Amino acid sequence: MIPPPPMSRPRAVRLAQARGDADTSQVLREFMAHKEWLAPISLFEGSEVADARKVSLGSRTQVPADEVWIFTEQGTAIQATRNGTLLGCYVSGVRGDALFRRLPEVASYVVINGGGFEDDRLDFDRQSFDQLVRWAEAVSLERAVAAADSIATNGEILARMRALDAWYLPLFGDGRMIAKAGHDGYDQPGVACTTPDSYAAFVNALDPQLRQQVKRMVVNGEGLCVELQNQTQVDALYLNPFGPGPTATIPRSVFDLIKTAGPPPRLSIPAPL
Repeated sequence: MIPPPPMSRPRAVRLAQARGDADTSQVLREFMAHKEWLAPISLFEGSEVADARKVSLGSRTQVPADEVWIFTEQGTAIQATRNGTLLGCYVSGVRGDALFRRLPEVASYVVINGGGFEDDRLDFDRQSFDQLVRWAEAVSLERAVAAADSIATNGEILARMRALDAWYLPLFGDGRMIAKAGHDGYDQPGVACTTPDSYAAFVNALDPQLRQQVKRMVVNGEGLCVELQNQTQVDALYLNPFGPGPTATIPRSVFDLIKTAGPPPRLSIPAPL
């Protein structure tokens, strides 16, 4: 019997989920953060694959036309071919946050690690795509914000903050934003989170008595700007204070720019070199 390939982080967390030792948020974050996905070359446009790392996994593909099969690492894909599945040409080294934004454009069904080791497989139908895209957008935005020298002058980031489907806000019972006074030199930076796991990490770190008072508000980017108009005491947003998403402090003035930002550009999948 051929042993399974070495564990990548998303593969390990997926197996932990199957054992009941990890939740959906942990799995999806690892999927989006993973930088070594294998994806069918048909997902990519010509300019995206000119210098990409291509892997032949069969002379043709047997995968149904409305399905996309992707793999966490090359070993899982090779095992599928050993089991008799022809996959065709793939691109390796694909970033998860970029890949999962593209999938709904081309598929009705997504299969992860199909045809290989049975415990690795995970399927997503169209009803799950909104969740996948929401996580991909959030993790991609987290990366962009963490890497930006200036958010106020970055039109793409402003547009993507406005377009984000879900911002998670911990509020007191009376509707006030929870703030961390004095953080990063601001008087009252209100807390906001980009994903459910970052929200849970913050709330779970609170004193139990305070935690009982907290209610969660979920708004899109436009709704966040509206909510800030009501939160007159807040002079900044403190993103993801306790991770696992990157933390950042964004001045209140930036949200005046977000309100007028246009639609974000269609993002390509960066072709790995």
